[in-house]
Amino acid sequence: MEFMDIRKLYKEIREKRICVFGAGKAGSAMFSYLKMHDCRYLFVADNDVNKHGVINAEYEIGSFEKSVEMHTDIYLVGFLNNDMEKVKSVIDFLYNRGISAEQIKCIDFQLGWVNDFCAEYTEKEIKKIKVNVIKKKNIARIVLLGNLFNEDSQKKVGGGTTGAVNMQRILLGNQYKGLHIECMMFPKNWETSFAELFNKYNYIVFATKFLASETQKNDAIYISNDVFTACALAKYGQKYIFLYHGQGDFVSDMNAFGARLTDREKEFITYVEKEAIKYSYKTFFPSRGARIHFLNTINGVIDFEETPPLYNSIYDFPVKNYRKNSNKNKLVFFSVGQMTRLKGMDQIPDFLNRVRVCTGKKIHWIVAAKGELKEDVESRINDINATISEHQRIVYEIIDYVVDHQKIYQLMAECDIYLMLHRISVFDFSTLEAMYMGKPIILSDVAGNDEFNCDNNILMVNKDLKDSDIAIFIQNMDVYGKKNRRVYDANFSDSKFRERYYRIIDELLE
Repeated sequence: MEFMDIRKLYKEIREKRICVFGAGKAGSAMFSYLKMHDCRYLFVADNDVNKHGVINAEYEIGSFEKSVEMHTDIYLVGFLNNDMEKVKSVIDFLYNRGISAEQIKCIDFQLGWVNDFCAEYTEKEIKKIKVNVIKKKNIARIVLLGNLFNEDSQKKVGGGTTGAVNMQRILLGNQYKGLHIECMMFPKNWETSFAELFNKYNYIVFATKFLASETQKNDAIYISNDVFTACALAKYGQKYIFLYHGQGDFVSDMNAFGARLTDREKEFITYVEKEAIKYSYKTFFPSRGARIHFLNTINGVIDFEETPPLYNSIYDFPVKNYRKNSNKNKLVFFSVGQMTRLKGMDQIPDFLNRVRVCTGKKIHWIVAAKGELKEDVESRINDINATISEHQRIVYEIIDYVVDHQKIYQLMAECDIYLMLHRISVFDFSTLEAMYMGKPIILSDVAGNDEFNCDNNILMVNKDLKDSDIAIFIQNMDVYGKKNRRVYDANFSDSKFRERYYRIIDELLE
């Protein structure tokens, strides 16, 4: 069987009667692609009668027998990842019912066209929005937005967009100057039409449409924490500030987590990102370093006003007094993040070995992280351990499953030192938690991390760091821990957080 590129095939079959066989995601992709490219005579067949019904006034999903009655010229067959077993099963089904090989076309789903089409489709849906901007009546609400924040999101503790909304929700409270502060709550589930079943960005289309009724109230200013809700607010002519929480631009951020975006997807995401920034009242970052990383990665030139950082603060606190490690011959290090290159977990094993050599202490590393570099990190520690005697070996424990946030606090309390060697740092929540708990901290000397170091309170790892610097830090680590708590209170506490946000809200209200 020959697999064909639908991007070329549709030009040949545009005027023919076409049956898409299968009403799953692959069928949805084929149907929607052909419909968008002006193929007029479309029908979807599926052997599951539960899927039969009207797609819209013009198209339907029905039986194979109905496709024969309609004198179908071409049957399109295809499955995600080119599932050969399923493809062969459908072809055999069609052969056994008298459909000739010339009538059957197998669509190649490994050419990237579906991802390109998702981006193209979603961008067109966003650009369709027609806005009738009405002059604001009296402002009554301050609305916090972030992705599809819902009731379940309120229970989550951590970083990212959800963490940012929870931080704002909890620390800003319910009111400011008589205005009600509320979170935009999206439903946990929503119906997806067959024509949009294929779309990996369907949540963006849904969020944009869902926001339409919210913005028609015309009584709010907005704090958006993600590019998609910010872009929707821009399209609806709303007044909002945009807080950008990514590790570099959004394309870089997504690819860091294994997205492997096509060029068309990158183009779409960059378009949304630039719209979100261009029409915001102002765009803010959680640190100066986050802004630097964004400008270093964004594709093309983007001109927007420089703003002061809106630093994070912690919003979930330890509920117990946990006991610290008391073994003076051992150093327990703790790290929290993801096993990704940007988080720099792969740089930690060699640094720990360096600490072992210059202090003469046993090293125990506990890391709460999962991700693609886990095996590389383990392999590097094992390679180091293979070169040294058994009693000197680095002991490590990788917690690559979800644990309760209080467990993170317990591990933090029991460790001697919090350690992260990011390659890119936005403004790490866990570092703030370590500061709050009075822990000595070692960080890589990169933009973003340096903003925690307000009073020479953190050991910054760079090419100029000497072994003697490490040894002195270890000798005085309790002093550094106490200093970190003072720096947290003076710069990153909840009261400082509110001061920064209130200044911006006051500007929005002018």
